[in-house]
Parts: sequence; structure tokens; C-alpha cells
Amino acid sequence: MADLVKRGEENRLDKGFSIVAYTLAVLLGLFQIYTALFGVLPAVYQRAAHWGIIGNFIFLLPLCKPEGRRFPGVLINIMGILCTTVATVYIYQNYDLIITRLGAPVPADIYLGIILTVAVLAAAYQTLGWPLPTLSLLFLLYAFAGPYLPGLLGHRGYNLERLSSFLYLGTEGIFGPAMNVAATYIFLFILLGVFLEHSGAGQFFVDLAFAVSGRIAGGPAQ
Repeated sequence: MADLVKRGEENRLDKGFSIVAYTLAVLLGLFQIYTALFGVLPAVYQRAAHWGIIGNFIFLLPLCKPEGRRFPGVLINIMGILCTTVATVYIYQNYDLIITRLGAPVPADIYLGIILTVAVLAAAYQTLGWPLPTLSLLFLLYAFAGPYLPGLLGHRGYNLERLSSFLYLGTEGIFGPAMNVAATYIFLFILLGVFLEHSGAGQFFVDLAFAVSGRIAGGPAQ
């Protein structure tokens, strides 16, 4: 009986988290379609919203299964959701002030930059494994270790305050060109591909191509 009750509770949790994850996925799709039709938001707003939704989805997805709600994974995912949400909302609420003090970050900018960087590395690990986070950490260490490196590898080095604000508040860090391309073009192509696949339109175009030219030899067969 206890096992049945536990299993029922797990099923309800699975369903609840799955509904939230599904809602985030739909919200992201609607956001991307809206900005594609009516114009993208200012650079940091567009990229922050894109990452905010995707980051929460990445950390929420493991919680949809019982094995993803075990310690310490559940704690890491919940912290990732909180860090991603707080860092994204902070930009929306304070960006006018952030622009006026650009180059002179306040402690909140620095702390949120640190936790967002950690959240991005954790999300990269969950989706891609160790290689990309490891490479990213090496480059972050290189930014600090510049004064201690010999020859052409050496540079003046950067402190935590400057590096954190650069990664978080600028359009060359986390919300840089790669995020821009993903938030404006790549996701739309992925969304179109998924729509074509699940609607059957993709197979229709393949069948149409075979019907029109399937009997004509091409490529090495010519």
C-alpha cells in the first residue's frame, strides 16, 4: 500500500512538472514567433528572455522524472531555476539603471553575474556533458591568470568584478552574438523543422520531390 501511495505521489509530481515544462516550451515558441512577426526586442531584453525561458526549461526537465528529484540533483536544478529567474528579472527591472552605470557595476551586478555564469555552466553540463563547461572554465581561468603566464600567452589579467559584469551585463558575454543568433534565427528554424515533421508537411515535400524527379538519375549515378 505504501508503495502504491508513493507511486501515486510520484506520478502526480511527474505530471505537474511536465505541465510546467510544456507551458514553458509553448511560451518560448509564442515569444519567438511574436518577435519574428513584430520585431525583436532591444538586444539584451531579447536575449535575456530567450535564455530565461530556455534555462528554466533545462533545469526543470530532469524534475519531470523521479530519478531527477533525488539529492543532490534536485537541489542543483532548483537552484538553477532560481538563479536563472532572478538574474533575468533583474535585467528587465533595472536595465535603465544598468546602462547609466555601465563600467561601474554595483555589488548586485557582480553577484548576479557570478550566479548566472554558474547556472549557464550547469545547464551546459546537463545538456552537453563535461567538454563545453570544462573548456569554458579554462578560458575563465585564463582571464585571471594572464599576469602569471609567459610570453605571448600573458596579459594584464582581469579581476572578478570586471569579468562578472562583462559576462552578465554586456552584449559580448553570455548575451553575446551566439545568444543573439539563437534567439533570433536558430530557434525559428528548429521550430519550423519540428512543425514540418509533426504535421507531415516535411514528408509531403520529400514525396513530392520523388514524384517529380524520382526516376531521373542524379549525382554519381549520372
